[in-house]
Amino acid sequence: MSLSVVIPARLHSPTLLRLLESLKSQSLQEFETLVVFDGEFKGSATSLHDLAGLKVLCSPVSGANGARNLGMDHAAHSLVQLIDDDCVVNDPYFLQNVLGEHQKHPEAVAIGGPYALTKSLSLPAKAYNIIANFWQRPQKWSTSQNSRLLGGNVSYKKDRLDKLSLRFNDSIDYGGSEAEFHQRLSVLGESLIFSSQLVLSHQPQMTEQQLIEKAKKQATTSLQFPIDSGFDRQLIKTYQCPKKVAALRWSRDPEEFKNLCRWIDLYDRAYQQVWQGSDRRPHA
Repeated sequence: MSLSVVIPARLHSPTLLRLLESLKSQSLQEFETLVVFDGEFKGSATSLHDLAGLKVLCSPVSGANGARNLGMDHAAHSLVQLIDDDCVVNDPYFLQNVLGEHQKHPEAVAIGGPYALTKSLSLPAKAYNIIANFWQRPQKWSTSQNSRLLGGNVSYKKDRLDKLSLRFNDSIDYGGSEAEFHQRLSVLGESLIFSSQLVLSHQPQMTEQQLIEKAKKQATTSLQFPIDSGFDRQLIKTYQCPKKVAALRWSRDPEEFKNLCRWIDLYDRAYQQVWQGSDRRPHA
């Protein structure tokens, strides 16, 4: 089984080159890398010309989902690993482990992993990673089956997706699109698996306003589509406790822990504001 890495990228991504450099240290000798700029890209890829084996595509559809779909359509190999352009691959065996997990789980159409604990990140970025990791915890502790996989760290068996004629919904703009896609796969009875050993470092440059907007977009998508969001405003205290335990682990001192909890609360309040007034519940 061979592997293609698809990276949906923004035009002026400050972290794209860092991600590409980190891929050079992979123990896996042969894999394909496709960088797919979204519909905003109007220039050339001359800055990437010295990276051997790299394919650069331009999606006519704005947003990460159009880029993901185009990358999967052009991928040469049967296994496709999606990595967001603000991630870094620190584990030299990461791609080798992705292959190993798919060989171990031939029934799985998708396998994803978590984001690494990185204490040097900004507080909004730490808060978002904690929320993302908490959200994708296995829905049943007795199994690794999980439809809540992160779009920035997930791999697919392309031939299975092709047979199902399924791709990301490119009408969803940066907020819950992977949850909607994975829910469709889950409803069809497909197996999606979470693997704790497939860890990436997610290093977004996120402001307070961007964290709030992310929460609102994800909440809006969870209302528009039948997604098990894992969020229940009636159980907010229960929902908060595990995240704040994680916040303690990600904090460098008590003051940062206090501030990080505030950022997590900020996200959850923004999410709740979208849900207020809706008759539909997250698990309906």
